[in-house]
Amino acid sequence: MKILMHLLLRMKNHKSDKQIQQLTNQLRNVGPIMAKKLIQANINTPKQLREMGAKKAYLHIHGSGGFCGKFHAAYLYALEGAICNCDWRDISQEKKEDFKAFTEVKKYLF
Repeated sequence: MKILMHLLLRMKNHKSDKQIQQLTNQLRNVGPIMAKKLIQANINTPKQLREMGAKKAYLHIHGSGGFCGKFHAAYLYALEGAICNCDWRDISQEKKEDFKAFTEVKKYLF
């Protein structure tokens, strides 16, 4: 029984590793840690992320374990860059200010 459980766990981890690799290959600004956070939040494809939008995805990630309890706009920049397929530094200043305000409000609500 222990061997079977071990094999099932290894298969699950392999599948998770494969999903992480796929997301990092498909989404700009998304590395292995962000990909893992997306998967934990049940955001498994670029299409799901695009349909959800950066703010909603950010809240889903926070609800599933978050970013170590930190609310930081940089995570939103990365998500928005992934959605728009651009470098996070190319996001408009207006959008960045909106994300900063969003995370500041969330700091006090959670």
